[in-house]
Amino acid sequence: MILVTGATGRVGYHLMELLADAGAEATAMVRVEARGADLPGTAGHLVASLEDPPSASVLREFDRVFLLSPAEQEQAALETVFIDALVAAGHRPHVVKMAADGFADPGVEVRFVLSHRDVALHLSATGLPVTYLAPSLYMETLLEAAGTIRDEGVIRAPAGRGRVGFVAARDVAAVAARVLTSPGPRIARAGPAAASPLPTWPSAA
Repeated sequence: MILVTGATGRVGYHLMELLADAGAEATAMVRVEARGADLPGTAGHLVASLEDPPSASVLREFDRVFLLSPAEQEQAALETVFIDALVAAGHRPHVVKMAADGFADPGVEVRFVLSHRDVALHLSATGLPVTYLAPSLYMETLLEAAGTIRDEGVIRAPAGRGRVGFVAARDVAAVAARVLTSPGPRIARAGPAAASPLPTWPSAA
């Protein structure tokens, strides 16, 4: 069974749709009971949060966990609390962690990206099987800047003079759905026996 955190967000909502289409058994974790009723395809949900996780007996029902939380100052701390609850449950689920492009770069200095790196280091130390999805900027954010793009003919992004590979949130959700419904980890696995503290691979575009 699959547990989806962040199910009401930009990627999580699409993920719930795709898991329903695939006939996968998925449960959304929501903070507010009413939000669960509006999610696609799910016959059930549970009310909990990263800082107040479900009980160990409930967590043991899930062998796949999609881990996504809002970009906020306490992100690393909240996800760490939830990861520790998974470890304490004692059944080693496969975690699919939403990260930020560049989080595996040892020279990263962006606070938001550093939060994901801290979580990844903690996950690596637990030895849980894990897949990281690290997309670039979402295409949907272009709508928020539509006026500027129209008036100035410029797309502004924190990329210096580099290229930016915008990606649709639904496409990211499709990758997550594929991993969550596959027999085993498909992209990367971090564990205590790894040669480096974090896995390395090309960033997702």
